[in-house]
Amino acid sequence: MDFAAQWLEAHRNAEKTFIIGAGALGIMTLDILAANRDPAPIALIDDDVSLTGQTRYGFPIFGPIDGILHRNDLPLATSRFILAIADNTVRRSLSVKHKHLLYRNAIHHRAVVSPFAEIGTGTIILPGTVIDPAVRIGSHVIINKSVSIGHHTLLSDFSQIAHGVSIGGYGRVMERAFIGLGASVLPNTTIGEGAVVGAGAVVTRTVPDYATVAGVPAKPLVKPLKEEARNEEADH
Repeated sequence: MDFAAQWLEAHRNAEKTFIIGAGALGIMTLDILAANRDPAPIALIDDDVSLTGQTRYGFPIFGPIDGILHRNDLPLATSRFILAIADNTVRRSLSVKHKHLLYRNAIHHRAVVSPFAEIGTGTIILPGTVIDPAVRIGSHVIINKSVSIGHHTLLSDFSQIAHGVSIGGYGRVMERAFIGLGASVLPNTTIGEGAVVGAGAVVTRTVPDYATVAGVPAKPLVKPLKEEARNEEADH
């Protein structure tokens, strides 16, 4: 019996949580569940087969992803999943590919979330974040530490908000947009689909789809900050 089979057999009747991704974001998601004293047995799944059979802080790592998710002995009815993949596009692709899975949220108990906010499934919210009333958050969104999200703001599916970002009321962050470390978005401002906001930027006007902006005030760049976005995502 292999490593995964042993673990699955030991937890056959329990409602289990699988974190897809054993990198930095996977560990931070694991930390949320541990801090919340989540009672579910937890395992991580990753495509890096060199990690297969290892543990992180006592929690097992299985892999590769497709191999684990198509196992005959994986009880989907009692399994919940979190996509802890920092790349917004990859996270979306995995969600589409594995849309049959039951996803759950990981919201740190030290995040302040209004009871009048709406949150989709598969979303990760780290500690210190404050979410106002009438905020709507989609599915598979990543919200890092110490983020402030103003009232009536929309965060669309697969978007990502880095550490220390402040978004004013009535903001709109569209699908797969990325807002970098410490950026500020003024009220009534839209960040377009797939757009990138550089670290420390102050956004005063709408950012078009797939544009990259930086500076104070934020202005479009000739060359997108793809490398910066990747580096920030890797820290999450």
